[in-house]
Amino acid sequence: MDSPGRPGTGQPNPAGMISHSYDQLTYEMLTARFLAHDELLWQTPVLALTAQSFLMTISLSRDVANLAAATSAALGAVLILMSMHLLGRHRFLELIEKHKLMELEQTMGIEPLSTHSWAWRYEKAPRLGRAFKPRDYGLESPRYPRIFSWPSYVIWQIGLGLFALANIGICIFRIWAVGQN
Repeated sequence: MDSPGRPGTGQPNPAGMISHSYDQLTYEMLTARFLAHDELLWQTPVLALTAQSFLMTISLSRDVANLAAATSAALGAVLILMSMHLLGRHRFLELIEKHKLMELEQTMGIEPLSTHSWAWRYEKAPRLGRAFKPRDYGLESPRYPRIFSWPSYVIWQIGLGLFALANIGICIFRIWAVGQN
């Protein structure tokens, strides 16, 4: 059985020696995981908005009883909050993978391919747990309106939060309307 270190040799890996075949396999696996997390990240709001449109159609319909509409709006709010959490979770996992890829690229001395933003300034991988800021992407002085330098993740979280507030408002209005009839 092979020992950890130098795959296929049965010998331990001396400190400081890099097995590039092992690093390349690790890099490919990390890239696949990163891309999977990125896909899941952007599927989350799409699926949430699809369900949201169905629930809002029910909650805003005049043909639906107020209690049923309030229930639909409450479910919409819960759905959005759960989607925001899932979006955050996928983002967190994606950033971990990006961090690991950046470290591996530095170790292997290869071109930084883990950055799929043309504006990213390649530097030492940031400490995990630290929030990414526009300056981390080289956007402290963008060549376009400032709104486009905001991370899409932040914009989507704000947008989903507005949907949650709208659902809560509809729910409160419909519950209030139950007592009016």
